[in-house]
Amino acid sequence: MNVLQYLDSALVLLAPMLTDLIAAGLTALVAIVLMAVRRYVGLRAEAILRDALNQAITTGAAQAPASAPMAEAAKAAVEYAKRSSPTAIKKLGATEDVLLDKARAAIKALK
Repeated sequence: MNVLQYLDSALVLLAPMLTDLIAAGLTALVAIVLMAVRRYVGLRAEAILRDALNQAITTGAAQAPASAPMAEAAKAAVEYAKRSSPTAIKKLGATEDVLLDKARAAIKALK
């Protein structure tokens, strides 16, 4: 027997194992790619929600009466944000305190 016959025999014996190994590798690669895509999409969605919430707070702060005390203006801005972006608030889990802090910051930035 020459070397080529030995290689041919070895390939015939190893072919099923190589096929399984390649299939497992491809499955793992697809899983890794899907996890990366899911993470990217999740981060992108969160960024969109944060932007929507910030815009709602800023708009609410701009609509608050200029003569109103800070506490009342902040509450008005938060109420506007709750009406205009309830999904963003819910999905981000923004608490009332966080919303009020954001509203006060937006009001200060507008003055």
